[in-house]
Amino acid sequence: MDADQSLPVGGYDNNFMCETDKYNCPVCLLVLRNPMQTSCGHRFCQTCIDRVIGKSTMLKCPVDKQFSKLNQIFPDVAIRREVMSLPVRCSQDECLWEGDLRGYESHIETCEMEEVVCPFGCDVITRRRDVEDHVEKCLLRDIECEHCQEKIQYHKSEAHQSECLKVPMPCPLCSEEGLIREDLENHKCPVNGSCPETIVKCPYNKIGCDFATRRASMSDHIGSPKSIASHLDSVSKIITGHETSHRELKNMVARLTVRLESMESQARSWDRKVESWRKQLNNRNVTGQLHWKVEMRGRGEYYSNPFYTGCPGYKVQVDLDADVSRDGNIRFGLTLLRGDYDDQVMWPFNATGYITILDQKVGSKPKNYTANLVVREVPRNRQGNRSDRLFKRFLPKPIKRDEIIGQGSRFLKNGCLFLEVSVVHCVYPLPDTTGSHIASLTPVSLHAMQSPVAHSSPASPVFSLSSAVSLMQ
Repeated sequence: MDADQSLPVGGYDNNFMCETDKYNCPVCLLVLRNPMQTSCGHRFCQTCIDRVIGKSTMLKCPVDKQFSKLNQIFPDVAIRREVMSLPVRCSQDECLWEGDLRGYESHIETCEMEEVVCPFGCDVITRRRDVEDHVEKCLLRDIECEHCQEKIQYHKSEAHQSECLKVPMPCPLCSEEGLIREDLENHKCPVNGSCPETIVKCPYNKIGCDFATRRASMSDHIGSPKSIASHLDSVSKIITGHETSHRELKNMVARLTVRLESMESQARSWDRKVESWRKQLNNRNVTGQLHWKVEMRGRGEYYSNPFYTGCPGYKVQVDLDADVSRDGNIRFGLTLLRGDYDDQVMWPFNATGYITILDQKVGSKPKNYTANLVVREVPRNRQGNRSDRLFKRFLPKPIKRDEIIGQGSRFLKNGCLFLEVSVVHCVYPLPDTTGSHIASLTPVSLHAMQSPVAHSSPASPVFSLSSAVSLMQ
């Protein structure tokens, strides 16, 4: 059983007016308080039996050593009623109260003879009837400061008076009355104060006058002819210095204005360059792949956005010639352009282009049109060619116009063709990759060199330099 920490420990130790042996607790030997009865019939105070049980699950009776289960221990209400009816007298000296134990608990809370501690915590113990007299002279009682109305303890009143900001006190310099401590420093302030005895500086100290005297005598200094002349001379020197500084600043501003205009012009020039570079970088494709949407507006040539085969890589462009007036065919071509990485890549140019026209017909298995275009041995510069277009190669196999862009073509959607183009550059002929000199072949990757597109095949026509020149002409 857990002991209730709020209960008094042990039994009643009152001045009983009758024999109480019948009601004594075998543990504390006092009159039973909240009596509990065991299965063997013995009675104990509730707190006493709890201490005997402790954390055990059984009680060994202190009287006859018999065991009782916890659920066999119960409050003895009848004995408790008898105990509370026992006659007692007040235990306080000079108190004449008599009654039963039940009434004593109410009486003792108001007994005038009971000793109580001071309510302010001064450790003085006095009878309840004398508490009011003690409170009036207790050193820890609260009082109100007559100046600032702050609540303080009585024994701290002297110390409070020495630091209270609302205490009246005269000025120690001019003896002016009616001031309070918190306004004293403002009264004596050399700048904004009003004390006539405070030492203050001449109001013209900012222009060089170092004179200082009592505030009451400063007017004599300011009005004297000698001081006026000195002050005017100081002002004249300052004005002359300001005029010189003004001219110097004006010249400096003029120089800075010219320099600023020049810098603004340079900044605008750089802004234009940066904007141009930004557009180039935003539009630059270095993946070697192109997704091209071609809006077919009739006959003529269509050009894709230029893109690079890598970074670094070759700059190329895809052409679509839809002019069918010659033979009723359309032609796809690959153009090699001058690029930003031409100094970093290997020449001559060798590459294979993969062109796929995507099927746009819904509801059937896609039947894309694919073709490969192989380019070989194209030099960096051809004599006499100053154009950005270094070389142009068309698919040798003709493509019927009606099949691709004719009425009902499965490749057209809302008048547009959709193409996927991939260009892989390589070394041609295939180099010996077993030797240590392979490191000098970068930036071409071994994967590109060893792929099938690095060789000609019956399905991929090889285009030589001579044939390229004839087509360009």
